[in-house]
Amino acid sequence: MTAVARSKRDDHLHRAPLLPALVAEGVGTFGLVFAGCGAIMIDHLSDGQVTQVGVGLTFGLVVAAMVYATGHLSGAHLNPAVTLGFVLARHFPPRHLAGYWLAQLVGALAAALALRLLLGDVAHIGATLPRGSGGAWQSFWLEAVLTFFLMFVIMAVATDTRAVGQAAALAIGATVGLEALFAGPISGASMNPARSLGPALVGWTWVGQWVYVTAPFLGTATASLLYRWLRVASDSGKPTLDPDDTLREPEREILEEEHLTMGNESVEKHMRVLFLCTHNSSRSQMAEGLLRARGGMRYQVFSAGTRPRAVHPLAIQAMAEIGVDISPVAGYRAKGMGEFAGQPMDLVVTACDEAAEACPYFPGARRQEHWSFPDPSAAIGTEDERLAVFRQVRDAIAARVEGFLASSADIA
Repeated sequence: MTAVARSKRDDHLHRAPLLPALVAEGVGTFGLVFAGCGAIMIDHLSDGQVTQVGVGLTFGLVVAAMVYATGHLSGAHLNPAVTLGFVLARHFPPRHLAGYWLAQLVGALAAALALRLLLGDVAHIGATLPRGSGGAWQSFWLEAVLTFFLMFVIMAVATDTRAVGQAAALAIGATVGLEALFAGPISGASMNPARSLGPALVGWTWVGQWVYVTAPFLGTATASLLYRWLRVASDSGKPTLDPDDTLREPEREILEEEHLTMGNESVEKHMRVLFLCTHNSSRSQMAEGLLRARGGMRYQVFSAGTRPRAVHPLAIQAMAEIGVDISPVAGYRAKGMGEFAGQPMDLVVTACDEAAEACPYFPGARRQEHWSFPDPSAAIGTEDERLAVFRQVRDAIAARVEGFLASSADIA
């Protein structure tokens, strides 16, 4: 296969359905601005009945709700500064940055327009303004610090498997609410360029708006890079297995022995490949099984997930139909990324749907690729209908594995 042919094939296979993610980002940002800025406007119209506490709680609760509602569709950034932070930390593809920024700004503008039509031109449509005695620069540094801690929390709960996981939305919403409660009277506690620009454009309020389109980017950039360094530094050393995983000592010894003998000539003859996805229950397991079965002794193949679950029964059934056993009897189980921390990998492949999930970054990879496949476990319907989806994803993975093997043979 020629390099041009491989490039065209890879471009086709890497093309993810971006539009649903952009729509979800727009809807989520609309909800954030509509509820949060609406609370500010209604507080003004009702002579303070909502209160500053109520405004802060509204922002925190709507962020938590929108993260839960759109997190599985777009990653629920809802904030251009957060999207940039994910790009800098290598958790989001740079080519989608502009699209996400546009969707977020459109959502914020639409929400501000809706509030203007419903409630009138009151309270500057909820626009953020520097109100402290220190002026714009006081608000600038306050916004930068607030956004730093917001992004630090987001990086922890949304990208690190050792953190709270399913409670991510609550942690993020609580951080937004907390910061809005104490900093709102000084800087407005925006932490979000889209949240500030939407009301500013609709209400044409430009007092100190430069603060809110610069400081959040400084805060998120600093936090994302710092947390990425902390994560890599804390994961260095030999593999970290689950501390309560007392029933897997033989498997632990094999893993540690492989790690300690990485310099052996016999090991270096094999290409070490790690497949990653969210739950390590279907896509990455099927990819591991297929490359093991079809790649032979040329490869050492592993798989893991950011939030591992049990191997899906329908994935086991779909693979059994083509003669590949990925059941627990054959030694397959869901594993966390931490089990491979500190181990060098020749190739790490993320098998998540790039438009719908935050694809993980593996620090020990010599090369990382993305193979985009939809999550078959999200399929609905009868068991036969769901199994048909697993078969489709299995066949797509099999075609990609065959293409990978063919391209590897061309290079060799």
